[in-house]
Amino acid sequence: MCAAGEDFYEIMTQNLHRFPGGVTHSFTDSTEDQDRLLSFEKMFIGVNGSSLKTNGNLEVVRGIPVERLMMETDSPYCDIINTHAGSQYVKSVWPSKKKEKYEPDSTVKGRNEPCLVRDF
Repeated sequence: MCAAGEDFYEIMTQNLHRFPGGVTHSFTDSTEDQDRLLSFEKMFIGVNGSSLKTNGNLEVVRGIPVERLMMETDSPYCDIINTHAGSQYVKSVWPSKKKEKYEPDSTVKGRNEPCLVRDF
């Protein structure tokens, strides 16, 4: 939520009765922000490769209760890449090719394919 965090919390607090629930997409903020989000009873936290870039991000993600965690597979440019701190935990390697050279036995490079959910 970055710079919009305070506004987001204020709007959510004032309008909570209007929202049946929600998911924060591509969460990369602090433990404090995580705790504030989790104070909203039906708010879930979505994570993807962008959420695992730094060691600090990893610590925050470790603190998200599993029952409030959403693993995002719909974000085509948010996969876990070798420069991310989270890459050390990736155990599976899938063959990938640029979309122009796609073949059925490979994934599309740079696209967060459903089979990659196991990386989380």
